[in-house]
Amino acid sequence: MAPSVQGVQVGRVFGAPIYLRSSWFIFMAVVVVGYAYYLNRSPLVSLGDALTVSATVAFTVAFAVFCHELAHAAVGVVRGQRVSFISLTLWGGLTKLTQGSPTTSLLVSLAGPVVNLIFALLGYVLVEILPASPFRWGLHLASDANLAIFVFNLLPSYPLDGGHAVEAFVHRVGGLKSRAVRVTAWCGVALIPALAGFAVVTGWLSSLFSVVILIYVASYLWRNAQAHLKVLKQQAVGHDPLLATNLMRPAAFFSGQTPVGVVRDEAARGLAVVIADSPVAGGRIWWVPQALLEGAAESTPLGELALELGEPAIAHTALRYDLMEYFNGYIWDQQPVEVKNGLVPAAWPVVNEAQRILGVITYADAGSILTRESRYLRGG
Repeated sequence: MAPSVQGVQVGRVFGAPIYLRSSWFIFMAVVVVGYAYYLNRSPLVSLGDALTVSATVAFTVAFAVFCHELAHAAVGVVRGQRVSFISLTLWGGLTKLTQGSPTTSLLVSLAGPVVNLIFALLGYVLVEILPASPFRWGLHLASDANLAIFVFNLLPSYPLDGGHAVEAFVHRVGGLKSRAVRVTAWCGVALIPALAGFAVVTGWLSSLFSVVILIYVASYLWRNAQAHLKVLKQQAVGHDPLLATNLMRPAAFFSGQTPVGVVRDEAARGLAVVIADSPVAGGRIWWVPQALLEGAAESTPLGELALELGEPAIAHTALRYDLMEYFNGYIWDQQPVEVKNGLVPAAWPVVNEAQRILGVITYADAGSILTRESRYLRGG
């Protein structure tokens, strides 16, 4: 085992390290020792039986949580993502993956809870088969815990898997990631009174412990929802350089036969030179980078210098959340190798609701902003 800032590395899977955080060891100790002590308070339960029950619960749930994270990783790998690491903590686990498409994110999010459901169902089957024993008792409790994890994890709120599944689904059908994040955050807010009403109707608030649990869960959901809404509000502020309307270069439209000399002044004024029969997006759209204009003879037709604009088009309402997918997210990962290596300039059209092309956003312009921000954060 090797110590790390992530915790203790205990192995590798899919080429990525698996870490156990210090809080994981605390969790295991508390469950094994603490729960055994609680059970042993009954004169009907010996210390040995109590330890067997608590250890069965702790290690079964811990293994199920590991398989939960492994399922996230496995589905991600099958869908073309890369795994950075898997980390197991007091609160469960974290699987760090490169960004994927909305469909991939949806499948990855659902894979983990499904594993807990499978563990719960298998556990209940074994409980019916095995004879009465402390191990059988512990297995039943572990199955109950896995079922609870399955249900809780599917709640449509951040940072739970259910929340990420809602975000991915809305992103898939609604287009903008910022819209998906907003919908998911408000789902988390709406879930709080829904849970409170359910607890009252079912009589679950019959003890102080139940009230404390409900308050904790409500505050947990509220904090995470508000954190995402706060980020959205900050991104929507007009001076954010990574707003589509701030980052785009307004488009000037020409035919492919137009000589370079005619459009150089337009490019010098910061306009993007676009070759299109119509300003309405549809079919293949071309642009001419300023560097190519500067190095060409004045009589050269624009069509000889043109490069195809990337897809999909960027909505003019796009926020930083949305644009980052084009610069280091799943859209960027899908670009050709020559584009990602900087051999071919990359750019995307910006369109309004009517699909009219308003301008062009280049990777170079976005990259310069991100580089400045990175240097600022590092204090450089």
